[in-house]
Amino acid sequence: MSAPIIRVEELTVSLNTDDHQRNIIDSISFDMFPKEIMGLVGESGSGKTMTALSIMQLLPKTIKICGGSIWYEDKDLLKMTSREIRTIRGNKIAMIFQNPRMALNPLMRVGDQIARAVCLHCEVSSEKSKSMAVELMSQVGIPDAESRARSYPHQLSGGMAQRVLIAMMLACKPKLLIADEPTTGLDVTIQAQIFKLIKEIQSEIGVAVLLITHDFGVVSEVCDRVGVMYAGQIMEISSVIDVFTNPKHPYTQRLLKSILRVDRKSDLDTNKALSPISAVFDSPGCRFASQCDCVRPECLWERPKIYTDSPGHSVYCFNYSRDNK
Repeated sequence: MSAPIIRVEELTVSLNTDDHQRNIIDSISFDMFPKEIMGLVGESGSGKTMTALSIMQLLPKTIKICGGSIWYEDKDLLKMTSREIRTIRGNKIAMIFQNPRMALNPLMRVGDQIARAVCLHCEVSSEKSKSMAVELMSQVGIPDAESRARSYPHQLSGGMAQRVLIAMMLACKPKLLIADEPTTGLDVTIQAQIFKLIKEIQSEIGVAVLLITHDFGVVSEVCDRVGVMYAGQIMEISSVIDVFTNPKHPYTQRLLKSILRVDRKSDLDTNKALSPISAVFDSPGCRFASQCDCVRPECLWERPKIYTDSPGHSVYCFNYSRDNK
């Protein structure tokens, strides 16, 4: 297997208030390899977006990285200067945000915004960048691209705006593309088109994709591997096939049971609702322990170490690591 393009090691991110520090990302580790699509899945508040913003070095001022490392190829991003980070952000590592209109300048025509990205990263003339912008818009499936290039963001539908943002990312020819819930607020048909486009881009230019989502259906259709997060901790990492056929962590199992299917009755105990994620962030052990049917005493005070069940399938759970010593 080739070397990872991104390696996150023991990343810890804290939210600092006047009287309290809370670890909203708790010592997470994972690798991403060239040309793969990896999903990061979990319910709202589990830390998926904060993980992405940590990689991009775009965290809000009240949130700080207080431990770990993020390796891009052979460089630790957390030890780089702001100037060094800017040479990588948007160039080698690009991000598609949930709300494309928030990422686009409302006072600037979309074609000019793409052309500006082309100029920054491709070192071409202004005229050439404008023609390249139209080509990129056409490449991502925007009809009548030359005319649409003269539009402002508010004149485009949500799906079109997202395609413009993807075109802007393509101008940089990144090695890693982070897509944070890229179809939020779009109807099902447009969602399918955007995910198809992301897969086509991944196949054509060989970019690795980190797809952040709460939807296991999207994971099954798009991703090669998946990491399952809960309350700032990674619970399980495996291939998509393994996570559906042989889920290990009790939280992963519960998530899968919650998926409604027309061909069977759900066996999820609806009388046992999960506690709000915000209520378990200060737990020193596994943050799912207080809601787990398989809990052990040590789960409440000790963070489980990683247990590798098979190549590529790892789980953080004492029910495997202790039983298999």
